[in-house]
Order: sequence, then structure tokens, then C-alpha cells
Amino acid sequence: MKGLLIIIFLLAHIFYSDAQTSSALHHGTFKKNKILMSSNPYQPDEWEKPFYESAIKTAFPSDLVKHPEKYKGKLIHLIGVVDSVIVEGNNAKFLLDNKYWDYLEDYSIQDEVMFVSEKGDGKFWVTLSEINPEQFEEVKRFPEEKKLFLVYGIFKEFASNIPVLLLKG
Repeated sequence: MKGLLIIIFLLAHIFYSDAQTSSALHHGTFKKNKILMSSNPYQPDEWEKPFYESAIKTAFPSDLVKHPEKYKGKLIHLIGVVDSVIVEGNNAKFLLDNKYWDYLEDYSIQDEVMFVSEKGDGKFWVTLSEINPEQFEEVKRFPEEKKLFLVYGIFKEFASNIPVLLLKG
């Protein structure tokens, strides 16, 4: 019986990890099991590396508002907490509150690894086209769970003077 449970667990893990690669929504995987206390620079997962390396990481929502011509059509990296979600057909729109982060993973006595500032630079929209129907219920819970997004998106336009990014990845 114990062997069967282990096999089920392993199969579930394999299918779960495969499911993440076919979606634009990925769950973070910080490097666990550090023995010594330390701070390390953030290392993106394999799927994320091309986006992380090519995205503009120095722009914030207020920069997009002040200088839209400089950023329009470019890949922007922003971090934010989900404020609200709108699901329309197969599309989802997330309103996020931008947050600051120093891109350090801190390993110590606490379980938390990523310490994000309560402060940020305003709100921004992220649009995701072709969301999987299986994800609808999960996505609708994001605001109450205060999900943190590391977003890679193309800056497209404004909606009520709030920047809109088309999600990539």
C-alpha cells in the first residue's frame, strides 16, 4: 500500500510539473533545503530565463504612464499582488498592485525566502489570453489569496490611465 501511495505521489508530481509548462501561469520554485543562512541573487527557472534576460526590469507603472512611447511594444518585467480578476470567455485580466523587491533570496530561520516591500509604484493590468478552463476557479481566488505575480508582458496601452501588459511566458 505504501509503495502504491509513493507511485501515485510521483505520478501526480510529474503531471503537475508538466501542466505548468503548457500554461502562462507558473508556480514559483525557490531553491529549498539550504543548510546555511545566506542571501543569494534571484535565479530564474529555465522557462523564465529568456524573459528575465531580455525584459526591461527598471520600468515601473509610473514610468509607463510618463513615457509610453519609450516602452510601448517592449517586454516589461513587473512584480505585483493581485487586486482583482476579470474573466471574460477564455481571457483573464488581472489588476495588480506593483511591489518592490531587491531580487535577493534570503535563507535563514524563517520559511519565507522572498521579502517583498509593502510599497510599490501603482497599479497595472495584465491580460492573459486563452486561459485553460480548468484554471477558472483557481484564478478567481487569486485576489483573496493575495497572489504575487512576477510578470513578463508587452506594454500595449492604457485602461483608465493604468498600464496594460499582455502576458508572455
